[in-house]
Amino acid sequence: MVATIVARAPRGVFSDFALSAGMWAHWTIPAWHRVMLQYRQTMVGPLWITLGLTMIIAVKALIFTGVLGPEDTYLAFLAFGMIFWQLMSSLIMGGIRAFSTSRATLMEGTLPLTAYALQATAYQIILFGHHLLIVPGIFFFTASGPTLVSLLVFPGLAICLINGVWVAMTLGVLQLKYRDLESFFQPLLRGMFFLTPVFWDPSIVTGPRRILVDFNPFYYFLELLRAPLLGYAPAPRVWVVCGSITLIGLVATLVLYRVQRARLAYWL
Repeated sequence: MVATIVARAPRGVFSDFALSAGMWAHWTIPAWHRVMLQYRQTMVGPLWITLGLTMIIAVKALIFTGVLGPEDTYLAFLAFGMIFWQLMSSLIMGGIRAFSTSRATLMEGTLPLTAYALQATAYQIILFGHHLLIVPGIFFFTASGPTLVSLLVFPGLAICLINGVWVAMTLGVLQLKYRDLESFFQPLLRGMFFLTPVFWDPSIVTGPRRILVDFNPFYYFLELLRAPLLGYAPAPRVWVVCGSITLIGLVATLVLYRVQRARLAYWL
């Protein structure tokens, strides 16, 4: 088993991605089956997550409207923030488990390693698709609607998903060696939820506390996704920061992949 994985070490990450793209059915179908298996014998399946998220949005809107944001725009600000935060945090936590939940098939060596990262990302995309059912309701209750600027959400989503893949490749590999990595990120993300302008307006933060916004990478990705649905284009700085993080992450993943790939089998 070990020899099977190590023997593939000379192939680069780009070759692996190209091979995974050609074998798309081998990671998209398992992602779909995983969703179906997880919610089998339930009445509404993955919609339970969407219903739960809708309830949280409703409660927070009831409490914080007029306190943390103006009444006419806060519901949309909060709802889109919660939806996209759910996507980002799920990509991270799901990426950490990308390899640890697939040890059996990973040892067989039948798929390129990148396929497992793509499968973890595809799984989160499927769940996120259910959350999009909330969007028309938000537009209805806020008497607003999508505009041409709203189309910018699609390149924003593409950037976010690319980051989801490299996060899965990086943290997924590190999780195999450092098994407590998932336990570290769970409370970290819970803390970052409150430190990120998900449900509070970043403009209310001034002085030294402004660092919570200006040096918070989650804020930039959240703004990249939320701003178009609120009717305005993300600032150029947002695109630059998100693009830079994406590039740095991809380079770091390439380096880690080349250095640690041969050792991966010994961590299983």
